[in-house]
Amino acid sequence: MFRNVLDSNVKVFRLFCVLAFLPLFVILALSILLFMYDALQIFHKPILRDTTFSTDMRVQDAGIIKHYDFDSILLGSSMLKNTLNSQANDILGGKWVNLSMGASLFAERSIVLKYALTHKNIKHIIYSVDGTYIPHYDVNTNNFDFLYTSSDEIKKLRIYFNKKFITCAITWSKDTNCVGEKHSLDGVNTWIDDSKNKFYLLYGGIQNWYKYIGVIKSHGLRQDLIKISKGIEPFIMPKVDFAKLDSINMDLRFVSADIRGGGGNTL
Repeated sequence: MFRNVLDSNVKVFRLFCVLAFLPLFVILALSILLFMYDALQIFHKPILRDTTFSTDMRVQDAGIIKHYDFDSILLGSSMLKNTLNSQANDILGGKWVNLSMGASLFAERSIVLKYALTHKNIKHIIYSVDGTYIPHYDVNTNNFDFLYTSSDEIKKLRIYFNKKFITCAITWSKDTNCVGEKHSLDGVNTWIDDSKNKFYLLYGGIQNWYKYIGVIKSHGLRQDLIKISKGIEPFIMPKVDFAKLDSINMDLRFVSADIRGGGGNTL
């Protein structure tokens, strides 16, 4: 009887050990897998897959700075993102890389800049000065700043501890949603040639806004354009109510009348 009780206690103890340590084994296994997969190249260049880059530069810049060769950087907002590394190389000389982040405040850029200056011998910097982002705004950078400020490599793994990256790593996915769609650092963060959103069709003159109204509608840009038109109308012709005019130069008519629904081909 005593032996039976002892055997029973041993089984309970073994079960307890398994249940207690199983989560640790799972976390360890996941950590190793996520480290090897390393979708953003934070720890190393790609293994068993093509080299690709995410267009979310707030998290992608860390890997680019750490693992790729350059001596000069472009760092700004979306206004600077379409400048190619090769263009800067040809015009200015040196070996450039574009680390610009869309809608980035100066506080966000400073995190990336400090990291770059620490890890590379930077010779030249082109830094965009955007009036919108010059004032100091409070911004929460907790979702990416640890990739640049922490010396603890294990802590950096937490960028991957979410459903998206765990699923990607388990399947070793090469999908663009997992590892990014850009295959070259030259133009890694450009948006002007985005075949999905087609914003580039709106550039080249205001006549393209009228021509590609479908793009504006599909992305809900109408309200943004109304806001812009209200802002510029007082400076164009302060005493004219454009919305009431039936015939006017197409460019001005589009800005003020068609955007508000006053023209024949409205947004």
